[in-house]
Amino acid sequence: MTIDSQDQLAAVHSLNEKAGLFLSTIQIVPENGGEPGVDELEAEDVHVFVLNSQEFTELQAYLAAAISLPESKEKFECRIPRDDFVSYVKDEGLYDVYYPTQVAMIMLT
Repeated sequence: MTIDSQDQLAAVHSLNEKAGLFLSTIQIVPENGGEPGVDELEAEDVHVFVLNSQEFTELQAYLAAAISLPESKEKFECRIPRDDFVSYVKDEGLYDVYYPTQVAMIMLT
């Protein structure tokens, strides 16, 4: 199956319409670099996917971690054993405060 360039352009245009909310247009103004005979170079409008950023990736990771929180004391203890937790944070009392808080937070979602 071959797709001609006109079909490709139509498909891209259709996707751009659907993703319009997440696209932003920025203008790139090239420098002429001091080359002789180059007075002005034309600026170019470029469509940029606004969620294609480090911050959005970090937000996705944060949400994925929050969604994976255990929803019960038993699941928390199975997924995060007390000994492992204490060896990591070096505070035994923190485990008894941490797991009820985490379980309560996931129950609110």
